[in-house]
Amino acid sequence: MPDIGLILNTFKHPVIVLHFSKSYRSNRDLVTIYQKTPNIPFRAVGTHCPISMDPNNQLKPYQYTLLSKRTSIRVLYILPNTKNKDLHVQLVEVDLQENPTYAALSYCWGEPKFDHLLFVEGDVLNITESLAGALRVLRNECETVIIWADAVCIVV
Repeated sequence: MPDIGLILNTFKHPVIVLHFSKSYRSNRDLVTIYQKTPNIPFRAVGTHCPISMDPNNQLKPYQYTLLSKRTSIRVLYILPNTKNKDLHVQLVEVDLQENPTYAALSYCWGEPKFDHLLFVEGDVLNITESLAGALRVLRNECETVIIWADAVCIVV
């Protein structure tokens, strides 16, 4: 597949490109919107993953999958978004032996009340208000941010 950045940077006029792909975990469709404006390199301006519903039109809880290696962990890809308060992420398995790059978020503050939604590849996880707030602060409007958050990445 050609590099989208190389293609977009060849344009001299404004252009918007929709890139269709599959999610890392569930093979669901993802749509990433890239924007190129004159004299500014291309940038991703948002990613959309359709929301899953069960037959009763209820949001489906995210189902964790087993890690494939003892040296693997899960990291969150916080998808860029500025127009929406909803938090959309991908939960991706990475192998620590490959020295992946990520920031770590570990905390314990606030009530253990899981009343906020985290959209994980179309499904949902309930998270605390403090984690939701931290993820919103960390979220970038143009680029995916990769973090490890114990409350989501570790399955007990």
